[in-house]
Amino acid sequence: MEFIQFCKMFFSQTINWVFIVAFVATFLLYKYHFVKPLDARYKEIETYLDILKKYNPQNVNVYFESLSQEMENSDLIKGIWRKYQRTLISIPGNDGLEKYSTVESESYFSVAAFTEGMKGGLWSGLAGTFTGIGILGTFIGLTIGLAGVDTSSTGALSSSISGLLGGMSTAFVTSIFGIVSACWFVKHMLHRA
Repeated sequence: MEFIQFCKMFFSQTINWVFIVAFVATFLLYKYHFVKPLDARYKEIETYLDILKKYNPQNVNVYFESLSQEMENSDLIKGIWRKYQRTLISIPGNDGLEKYSTVESESYFSVAAFTEGMKGGLWSGLAGTFTGIGILGTFIGLTIGLAGVDTSSTGALSSSISGLLGGMSTAFVTSIFGIVSACWFVKHMLHRA
């Protein structure tokens, strides 16, 4: 009977570590496959925002070709700029041809446009996934704990309590990791948005 209790405790602890490693691995994947590329894109966007500061509504028509050339220098911005540029119309004015937009620039230069191809939908669903994994761990832990309960006598019941507590340990550890991970992730995602 003690060997069975030992196996249940070992299995319970192994499940705890599997869940913890899964949470940590997911965070590392998120960090290196989403956060780092997103940070690089933010830096490039900030560089171009600084470039745009030298243009204003009074001089943009005069320096439009220069602006267009600068936008073409960025792989990130070039495609968006080309799409936006198709919405511009030229009308003769006092200083030559004046450019006017037929569509708001925000329709093109948006978070969705700058994060295209980064699988943001996949990453944004992680909070729910973490919570779900935590709940799954809760049910697995409680099932492990309850599977070893022997109610045939008080002596058997008291010796079964250690197995039950081991299962409950798995249940609570995975729930805590799942909920804390989900809360951290939501806070982190909201901060980045």
